[in-house]
Amino acid sequence: MGMEFSPLSPVIGTGLSSIEPPVEEGLQPPGSEYLASLNQWHSWDAIAAVRITESGAQVTPEDSFSNLDTHQCAADSAAAYQANTAATSPTPKLQVWVHNHFIGEVTGRAAARQLADNLRLLIKQGKLDAAHLQPIFGANFVGGSLHSDILFIVDESLKSHPEVPAAAIAVQWINNLRIAFDESPLDLVQVQMAMKGLIETSQALYGTASWYGPGFHGRQTANGERFDENALTAAHKTLPFNTHLKVTNRLNGKSVVVRINDRGPYIGNRTLDLSRAAARCLGSVGNGVVPYEAVVLESVPKPELEELTTAQLTADIDLGD
Repeated sequence: MGMEFSPLSPVIGTGLSSIEPPVEEGLQPPGSEYLASLNQWHSWDAIAAVRITESGAQVTPEDSFSNLDTHQCAADSAAAYQANTAATSPTPKLQVWVHNHFIGEVTGRAAARQLADNLRLLIKQGKLDAAHLQPIFGANFVGGSLHSDILFIVDESLKSHPEVPAAAIAVQWINNLRIAFDESPLDLVQVQMAMKGLIETSQALYGTASWYGPGFHGRQTANGERFDENALTAAHKTLPFNTHLKVTNRLNGKSVVVRINDRGPYIGNRTLDLSRAAARCLGSVGNGVVPYEAVVLESVPKPELEELTTAQLTADIDLGD
């Protein structure tokens, strides 16, 4: 598949024993045999760049999502986090830090150490290009990727706060890693498109958009759904229902992905009617009516976890030959 390096372990914690090492062992850097093989200064730098600490009051789940409010779009994802029997027994919660930036929380020392070792190896080899760090939303899994390789899967070891959706955890980890390596975090539209498996087409629409909300909340839309002013939807006169649009407010450059589920608007020259939530994302609630650009999006198939791991194992064997 043209991969430049061996793939990472596809599922954090898979096959790990439920027996945890002592605290001292779990928090120490790699042993002397490993260090002896690192004869370059950047190897030591890679080890120091990644650290594991006991979870405390330094970071809360709410703080970790401060760089991007993904809860709303994450709620649309039906993908569950992966089951991992090795993480079901009572185990300590640990925090992963890179370059003194909080990345995320892991349940279990073995899972935390495996992830830290993977990150150290990528840093040592100079292959952690943060611009290529992306969340991946498969048909039956959620995780993070680097180029074509799976970096982590959100299983119980990463889901230390069950109230947080797996999709939001994946985005948190990826954005925190990007920030740790001086790369801009993904914005809302990038996350939405990745989550829904959408790509841009060459079809674009231009016009004036308004928004509707309180007076219509709970009423039936043209496609039979109940209108929810807090969902990211829109009304259009002719576009097929369930068409996804990347809508940009041309006054401020803010964008959001919406789904067409209603007909309208029928006032003046307006050509798009946004839900209150979509208007809020575009910063158009106060203005009421704004000029917009809308790019039609299309779906691409979401991969199965088994397909990716099989392909990566095959590539690994080929590289070994």
